[in-house]
Amino acid sequence: MVDKRDLMKETEKSFGSLKKELGLKVEFKELDGEFHVVDSVFETGYVLNEFSIQLTSRIVDYFRNWSGYLNGLLMPNASYYASQTESKLFNAEEERQKVWKIIKTCMDFSSMYSLMHLKNDREMIGKFIDEAYQAWVSEVRPFMIEVLGKVNKAWSK
Repeated sequence: MVDKRDLMKETEKSFGSLKKELGLKVEFKELDGEFHVVDSVFETGYVLNEFSIQLTSRIVDYFRNWSGYLNGLLMPNASYYASQTESKLFNAEEERQKVWKIIKTCMDFSSMYSLMHLKNDREMIGKFIDEAYQAWVSEVRPFMIEVLGKVNKAWSK
C-alpha cells in the first residue's frame, strides 16, 4: 500500500520541478485547490514520470466536462427530459451567448491540450497550465456557479 504522505510529497516535488522547468506562475496549492490534483494522484496511486501529462490531463477534464454540460443547455438531448427542461432556462439569446462564450473558452483549452501534447511543446504546456488556471478562477467557475445556481433554484421549485 502506498503511503499518502509520500505520494503527496512526490506530487509536490514533481510540480516544483515542472514549475522551475516551465517557469510557471501558478502555485501548487492554487492548482490543487481548484483541480484537486492530489486527489487524482491518490486515485491512480502514483505520479507519472512525465508529471505534466498527469497535471494537464486533470485540468483539461474540468474544461471538457463543463463544456459538455453547457453544450447540453444549448442543444439538449431529445431523449433526456431533464436536459430539455434545463435548456429552457437559457432560451434568451443573451444567455445563450454567455453560455457559448464559456464553451469557446473550454474548447480553446481542450484543443490546446491536444495540440501541445501532439507537438510535445513544453512552452505551450506552461502557457496552458497558467492560463487555464486563470480562466478557470476568473471566468469559468464563476459562470458555472451562476448557471448551476439558476438550475438548482428551478429544480427546487
